[in-house]
Amino acid sequence: MTVCQVLGALGLPLLLRTMVDRRPGLWLALTSQLIGFAGLLLDPALSPGLWVSLIGFGLGACFSLSLTLTLEHLKDPRQAGGLAAFVQGIGFIITGLVPYLTGWLRDISGDFQASWTLLSATVVLMLLVTGRFAPKGYAPAMADRPQPASLVN
Repeated sequence: MTVCQVLGALGLPLLLRTMVDRRPGLWLALTSQLIGFAGLLLDPALSPGLWVSLIGFGLGACFSLSLTLTLEHLKDPRQAGGLAAFVQGIGFIITGLVPYLTGWLRDISGDFQASWTLLSATVVLMLLVTGRFAPKGYAPAMADRPQPASLVN
């Protein structure tokens, strides 16, 4: 899994470097995870190495893309930094809670099926959110919001 995470984290952003809208890469990374989780959910013994590799690639690519995507949507560095801090802060809180939640689901159910279902549903939700995070519409949406005094200067 770790090797595939590194490949996804370094490879996919490199392939996407000339694209203005990098959502197709994010969709690829999320779909890779979804296929991996679905494989673990539906037939884990069929090809566990493939399922784990797909999940690893998707996780690595999503992580590296999440570090830069928010910075690319706003011209003002302070706004971009504030958005990146918010997105990463919420993301790390969620990411920190998921292992405990999946472990708890494993404890009460006796297997990992509930965990794979939860993680698959989370990826589907992220796919839907990715559709709304369009470069063309984000800057105007942020411009309509009142800015905190620390960002206005």
